[in-house]
Amino acid sequence: MKVRMTMSGGFHNSKPITFNVPLSKVQDYMNGYIPLHELLTKRQDAIATNHFCGINGCKCGSYARANVEFEKK
Repeated sequence: MKVRMTMSGGFHNSKPITFNVPLSKVQDYMNGYIPLHELLTKRQDAIATNHFCGINGCKCGSYARANVEFEKK
């Protein structure tokens, strides 16, 4: 089952972006077993990184500071 994850804000106060992620990974994230970046595929990670910053050499942390919300599909 997939869950809709919406990320917003972050250091650069970026607009919201939504990804579909596996429910099992969301549960592991919520229980502190995995970090945020492990919820995303490599492609989703690249998209999120570009969306939240995309500036070479910037130390803002990209989506690491984003607000994260989950919603069952």
